[in-house]
Amino acid sequence: SINKMSLIYQGEDYTALQIGTVMTHPDYRGQGLAKKLLEHVIAKYEAQYDFLYLFANDSVLDFYPKFGFERVEESSFTVDASSLKRKTAQLKKLNPDNNTDFQLISRIVSEKTPLSNILDVKESEDLLMFYVLIALKNELYYIEEIDTIVLMEQEDADLYVLDILSTKKLDVVEVLSYLPAKKIETIHLLFTPEKSKYIDAAHIIETEDML
Repeated sequence: SINKMSLIYQGEDYTALQIGTVMTHPDYRGQGLAKKLLEHVIAKYEAQYDFLYLFANDSVLDFYPKFGFERVEESSFTVDASSLKRKTAQLKKLNPDNNTDFQLISRIVSEKTPLSNILDVKESEDLLMFYVLIALKNELYYIEEIDTIVLMEQEDADLYVLDILSTKKLDVVEVLSYLPAKKIETIHLLFTPEKSKYIDAAHIIETEDML
């Protein structure tokens, strides 16, 4: 699959093509089909986009460099939960199968404003709806006070915030102050926020799927 999108990177707009779901049926492997398919995609789209990117697991790390792809180091952003000034809010867990919740999700996704000028995706409503309606449908929470959806999941004392969806530009730290604090020590941001004294960045050496 390919997904066409616009990106903000360091305050500038770029066009990007994400390549995903690269696979070959076991009965047809060893014939170079993935190679031909990738060559076709690159030949057709390379001149139209500022860059192409994908995430690869460790079984194919030797495959993509043959086409000019290079490994990019990623960063993990964390927040000490105890440093936040807590705000009272009623978090509502959303159910995309409920029509009222679905309409709320659709509205916010369609009017989503980028969170960060350092790195963020624009104009990717279809891909985002796939994640919120299917892949991450159990991680959706709504903060009515700021009309914002937060995608998050908790593992012991760690809270992983996958994304924050809002129709207006928000301060990420302010949004985090509305989240539940009970037994949470560290908040992990799985996106690139703008700089803040509350947010620490740590480089990741290895991830499950490499950029």
